[in-house]
Amino acid sequence: MGYLASAEDANRSLDQSKLAFDDDTDAEPEAIQADAIVRASLSDIYPANAHRWGNEDAVPAVVNVIAAMLMASLRYSKVYSEEALSENDHSARLWERAMKLITDLREGNIEIGDVEVVKGLAFGRDDFWPNDLTVDKRGNPLRAFTLEKEF
Repeated sequence: MGYLASAEDANRSLDQSKLAFDDDTDAEPEAIQADAIVRASLSDIYPANAHRWGNEDAVPAVVNVIAAMLMASLRYSKVYSEEALSENDHSARLWERAMKLITDLREGNIEIGDVEVVKGLAFGRDDFWPNDLTVDKRGNPLRAFTLEKEF
């Protein structure tokens, strides 16, 4: 499976004099976590593309940067959590920047080229149960559910 960012991408966000990914195999645990976060955050607004990035389609640059920052943040957190009880500042800043970029994508402040965006999935009364609001003369419901589908 192709990941959204490589070890080389994530190393750009790391202070390599202190910490670096050796290769993609070394970075795989963080890549898996970063992929899950990014894909889950963006799959509802990019439903036709998010699952294909890194596999069938090229990864958009901003998505690559987000995943790389998350990978670096996760590595910092893992390594430095053994030395201090408080969170590593650089890790926290990377995480916050990545989440801000995700928020900007979701809100439409940043766009990914020609990738189709799906906004405002609208749910209505018929999407939730009970959906039959028929009442008798006293206002009591006659029935709470309709059976429109057969199981």
